[in-house]
Amino acid sequence: MGLSMSEQETVITWDRSSDEMILYTADTFLLERLRGLDAYKLVKEYRQEGQVVGAAFVADKKLITIRKGRKVISEEQKAKMMLALQKGREEIDENQF
Repeated sequence: MGLSMSEQETVITWDRSSDEMILYTADTFLLERLRGLDAYKLVKEYRQEGQVVGAAFVADKKLITIRKGRKVISEEQKAKMMLALQKGREEIDENQF
């Protein structure tokens, strides 16, 4: 019996004194993907009734990137940006000839 979708979590831990991270996942898709990547070393499998329901991997923490995310802008802001861009393009076209 496998885990429900809500139980298929992924946890990444690392500390500042080490260059490695530990990645635990019960997400079956991610688990299989990590098994296929050489950079992630399988260190432990968790089983329930003989079936693998989770695994822990060790990898270099440089593989993780934390991104700022996308800025959310309103339709009004988009329209203003489009007008400014259009105006800038027109000025470039006028100055070329």
